[in-house]
Amino acid sequence: MVRKTPGSTSGRSGRWQPLLLFLLLQGLLIPLFLVFMQREKQDLYRERQTVLANQYRATTLTYRRLARFVFSSAINRKPILDLMATAGSAAERDRARRELLGRLTPLYRDLRAAGFRQVHFHLPDGTSFLRLHLPLVYGDDLKKVRPSVALMIRQRREMEGFEVGRHWHAYRFLFPLWRDKQYLGSVELSLPLATLLNNLRDSLPCQVRFLVSRAMASRHLDPDYLHRHYRAAKVGSGFLVERVDTATVAPVSPEHAPRFGTAPRHVIDQRLSRLLPALDQMASFTTRSQDGAILTSILPISDLSGHKGGFLIFHEYMPYLDHLWFRYLAGWLTLSAIFAFLIWSHHRFTRELRASHAELDQIFNSTADGIRILDLEGTVVRANRTFAEMAGLDLDRIIGQPCHRILGGDSCRGDRCPRHLIDQGQELVREEVDKTRPDGSRLTCLVEARPFYGPDGELIGIIEDFRDISGRKRLERRLEEMARTDALTGLFNRRGFMAMAGQQLHCLHRSGHRAFLLFADLDNMKLINDRLGHAAGDRTLRRVADMLRQTLRRADVAARMGGDEFAVLMGTSVGEDNDPETVILGRIEDGLARLNRKLPAEQRISISFGLVEVRAGTTLEETLREADRRMYAVKEQRKRDGAGYGAGVSGPR
Repeated sequence: MVRKTPGSTSGRSGRWQPLLLFLLLQGLLIPLFLVFMQREKQDLYRERQTVLANQYRATTLTYRRLARFVFSSAINRKPILDLMATAGSAAERDRARRELLGRLTPLYRDLRAAGFRQVHFHLPDGTSFLRLHLPLVYGDDLKKVRPSVALMIRQRREMEGFEVGRHWHAYRFLFPLWRDKQYLGSVELSLPLATLLNNLRDSLPCQVRFLVSRAMASRHLDPDYLHRHYRAAKVGSGFLVERVDTATVAPVSPEHAPRFGTAPRHVIDQRLSRLLPALDQMASFTTRSQDGAILTSILPISDLSGHKGGFLIFHEYMPYLDHLWFRYLAGWLTLSAIFAFLIWSHHRFTRELRASHAELDQIFNSTADGIRILDLEGTVVRANRTFAEMAGLDLDRIIGQPCHRILGGDSCRGDRCPRHLIDQGQELVREEVDKTRPDGSRLTCLVEARPFYGPDGELIGIIEDFRDISGRKRLERRLEEMARTDALTGLFNRRGFMAMAGQQLHCLHRSGHRAFLLFADLDNMKLINDRLGHAAGDRTLRRVADMLRQTLRRADVAARMGGDEFAVLMGTSVGEDNDPETVILGRIEDGLARLNRKLPAEQRISISFGLVEVRAGTTLEETLREADRRMYAVKEQRKRDGAGYGAGVSGPR
């Protein structure tokens, strides 16, 4: 089959032909270089945006875990809840406020040392009950000035996010307070954005700024505090900067953090002033300075109600962008010189053609990507050294072999075969695909296949470009695994449990097995933390996790759901045992008994749990709530029976 390339010509002559041909080649070469350079730059932007956004999420996750731990271990306790219950009476409100302040002042000092700014209790109607940072200021209605409080009244669920308050902007964690299904109000733990910025600066080689939306600040901030705590940002009148936060543009380290001159800072602020008003997603741009390229990345931050509240601005040196420009410029100059030399030296065609072949062969073998050329039958007629290294073979063992034997894959046969698609008229086939080496090992490649035309424009084969992206894929899988795994215990976290347990539950029901969901809570974690310290508490959680791994079957799914709560999905065959609940409890009791025998008395572990069989037609969330309810019923029954929390396991028998 012969196919002519678009625009191919023959038989033209004249004195202007070499110049016209050279200009035509430049008209194709320059846009091509610009497209590839822009694409590589955009890839770099996306990579840095992902890193910065993930680091921001990791920083907020750290404080979220701390806030949840403080809430569950120190606030969501019976003495505190009893005081909040009495606060519903106007006569008891002042006494309850004073007692609550006395109980929580030491905790507040520790939270201040950890970077938190305030702990604030709200009554069920949204009235301020107690500010630990301003204990003499209370009784004001927060619903109109704090959207998060109004949202808590409606939804009564845990929430977090950025919000501008009456005095400051902050990152807030809000928790509802319940006692015996009675909504008592809510408590808020918040930290200044400057604390988050300090953590980001410690973990990233860049400068960080935070700009607050003037519209949002004016809507919520008290006018006096607006002028006292904020100043206008240089990027435009629509944004403010916290006055106490001016240090956020200090460099992290001299070799990485940009040192802005007047011109670069002015140019950056001008571009920010144009971008920010309409920006709804993360964006990046580059500014040139005397010391090198400065990459500016912008992360929009929305408040708890979903409105755009401000922007995180990251500045970092990016020498790669300087190298990128010079690399493409050098490549363009090199190829332009080659084309000009070949065209204007036609009378020395034979000798110079051999030289150009040698140069092109060097370029071909020096590329970072593996390249192979196939004929129309799919036989490898040429390959570069990078491709040979990827295949793990010498070049002489590659040439002449069918393509599917050298880095073959699932797309090598059938309608997805690049040769088939190009034969059907496609000019570019691009896909990420797993390839198999001749020795059986596998790698993931980004493959681009294009037609290979002969000197007269006829199709004589295809060119395939292979880029090894196995490392990137492994990193993506590792990041996904980290997102599903609890860092302390190595078990699944709640997100990972819901995903994996849902899959396992489907398999159990489909194969005719019964499924049980166990929800466990460590009874004496607070005693261990209070007496032995939080390091001992962490060791206790890891010991429980190890005990579950050793006790459960490989097919069972175990997770730390948060704090000292664990969940396990386990299966058993229909008819395998007449009393599977007793079997499961026995396995847990034996495992915990073996663990407690190795521990001193003060470190022994007590567990209460609820066990529920997962029925067909019942969602995992519903079953999890039922198991949680049963677990708390067991815990309350032990309290009523006076059993206390000694070492051991307690559950429904």
